[in-house]
Amino acid sequence: MSEVVEPASQLSEEYNTVLAVAREVACDVKYLARRRTEQLNLEGVRGNGDSGFGHARLIVWPG
Repeated sequence: MSEVVEPASQLSEEYNTVLAVAREVACDVKYLARRRTEQLNLEGVRGNGDSGFGHARLIVWPG
């Protein structure tokens, strides 16, 4: 059985694309959590820091 191996440059490009998307998603989650906290504050409800979104963490392992 032969294995198809992609060129390192293509893998690196795909990795960078995935990393960029993950960073965008993390920023979106932080933005939504901040907006939700502001909304709760306006309603007089004390937020607990994660405002129902949970704690989002982006972990990127060096490759």
